[in-house]
Amino acid sequence: MKIVDIEMSEQFVDINAGMSVAQVTFHTDQNSQTHFTCLLRSEDVNAQPAPNQRLMFVRDALRQLRRMPEFRSGRDAITFGRRLLGAHEGLAA
Repeated sequence: MKIVDIEMSEQFVDINAGMSVAQVTFHTDQNSQTHFTCLLRSEDVNAQPAPNQRLMFVRDALRQLRRMPEFRSGRDAITFGRRLLGAHEGLAA
């Protein structure tokens, strides 16, 4: 899977649960989309500047993606489009 764009939407805080929630969408070079709902502890998210908050959600979506059988087994690899590689240090981590 080659990720060529990353979109984050519907970010909100669930005050009752103490969680920050966001939808992360990976757009691929084959015109497909993979959507993830990411939940992170609000206190962890709020302790970071805005660019790092986005990165936290993207990393959580990547964690979820890597747990899918085709990636966990090594049958498929996750790569990033050239435009994303320099987008933010640690994006592919």
